[in-house]
Amino acid sequence: MPGKKVTDWWVVTDCDKQCGGGEVKMRRGILQEATGGGQACPSQAELVKTEQCNMNPCPLARLDRLTTSPETIYAGSPFVMTIQGEWFDPDSDRILIINQDETCGQTQAHHGGASCNQFGASGFALVCGNGW
Repeated sequence: MPGKKVTDWWVVTDCDKQCGGGEVKMRRGILQEATGGGQACPSQAELVKTEQCNMNPCPLARLDRLTTSPETIYAGSPFVMTIQGEWFDPDSDRILIINQDETCGQTQAHHGGASCNQFGASGFALVCGNGW
C-alpha cells in the first residue's frame, strides 16, 4: 500500500523585503497520489506555506537627491517629490514638509504626511504625493 510522495519545498515568490522582516512564499507538489489505502495527499492549502525572512534590522535610509515636479512649488499648489538614495520602504515611508521656523520632532498636527509609494517608487527612490 504505497502512500503519497511529495516534492521538496521550492520558492514561489522571493522575500518581499530586503530587511526588517518579510515573507517568502513556498510550495511543494505531489509526485505520487496515495493508492490502496496509503497515507492521503496533503490538501491544496497544505502544499503552500509562507515563512518569515530577512529579519535583520534595516539600515537608516540615506537621502542623496531630492527633486520636485514642478521644479518651483507654491503653497497650496499640488506637486510631486522624488527622493533618491538607499534603504527606502515605499510602503511605509512618508514625507512631511514643515515650515522653516519649525524643528524636526516638534509636536504638531500633520495628518500623517504624504504617501511615498507612487508609481516608480523603489528601495532607491521614493515618489511622494500624487500631484493633486
